[in-house]
Amino acid sequence: MVRLSNAHLILLGSGAIFLWLIVGSNDILPDVNPAPPQVEMIQADLGTHAARMQAHGEIKSRKQATLEAKITADVDQVLVKEGEYVKKNQSVIKLKSRKVQLTLEEAIYRLQQLHHAIDTERTQQAFDREALQNHKELQLLQQKEVNRYQYLYQHQQLSRTRLETAQQAYLKESLATLELERSVSNHENRLASLFQDYQAQETLTQKAKIDYERLTIKAPYSGYITKIMVNPGDRMQLHETMLRMYAPDSLEIHVQLPPEDYVKIDQKTEGHVITQKGLTPIRLVTLEKHINPQTGSYNAIFQPLLLDAITLGKWVSVIIHLPPQPQTILVPKTSLYFNDTIYLIDEKDELQPIAVEILGESKELPSSVVVESPALKATQKVLVTHIPNAQTGMRVTPWDQAS
Repeated sequence: MVRLSNAHLILLGSGAIFLWLIVGSNDILPDVNPAPPQVEMIQADLGTHAARMQAHGEIKSRKQATLEAKITADVDQVLVKEGEYVKKNQSVIKLKSRKVQLTLEEAIYRLQQLHHAIDTERTQQAFDREALQNHKELQLLQQKEVNRYQYLYQHQQLSRTRLETAQQAYLKESLATLELERSVSNHENRLASLFQDYQAQETLTQKAKIDYERLTIKAPYSGYITKIMVNPGDRMQLHETMLRMYAPDSLEIHVQLPPEDYVKIDQKTEGHVITQKGLTPIRLVTLEKHINPQTGSYNAIFQPLLLDAITLGKWVSVIIHLPPQPQTILVPKTSLYFNDTIYLIDEKDELQPIAVEILGESKELPSSVVVESPALKATQKVLVTHIPNAQTGMRVTPWDQAS
């Protein structure tokens, strides 16, 4: 039996390792010339394309009402609930005030008294005028009788007693006539004074009625109740807020647009708002011309065509349809790199990057986007397959997606 020394063992081991390195390493060494990756491509369709973009908007209302207490009083009844639809002039809150009620009752009673006094004065005036006419006629008769009695007395045909009796009757009638004349002449002054008092009291009564009507809070227009801030028994001070509401026909969607998106739309822009009921059409009604210095954006106001699909105060997603733009191309979203670059495949089948501006998602093909760049030409080939390690000059093996 041959025994190997340590030196021989070391030599044999080294040889085995060397042989493994020569033979076995061929399986793990990288290929220095790998085959170019096979990729999809399309030919640039340079033309007019319509894009759309998504944004977020807040639902607001042009017509919102804050109902306040117009008089100091206590809340008696709350007749509506939050979210309830009310009609114009519908009672929503009732207040109560004993002072207001008593003031109105007293004012009405005083007005009725003055009205009765005017009627009485007019009746008395007519009566006095008729009585005055009768007294004047009677006074004239008594004057003739006194004259006749004086003639008879002078001729000793009548006693002095009968003459004095006739004179006293005439004097009494004259005083009564004079009193009636004064009364008739004062009727106009008394009526004028009563009319003045009546008008003043009528003003006070009207004010008392207005105060009483203010105890009933009514909706200024048809709409929805958004907030109730009182409960029965609450003491309300003048101008204290009780309720808020809005008119549904005044709802609109406010969208903040950055400057780069602001320039893409015009006054004819339309779109959709995404709601629980699906897509609701909207149209642009106002495009403010001045930028908001606080947000750095422009305010665009859209009006929904179906008002019952949105709710005041909510934030919604909005799809804005942009006007068709010429000299643009439609590319799949997989063609985009860093949101501003696509790769073209040149005649050597090598990748060449160009910078593009994304106008938005395609209106017809949601999986594609509309881009523009002055470097784009209709005959160029655009890379569709997204390669994670794509770089300038990279060789590829293209195949036409259209074929």
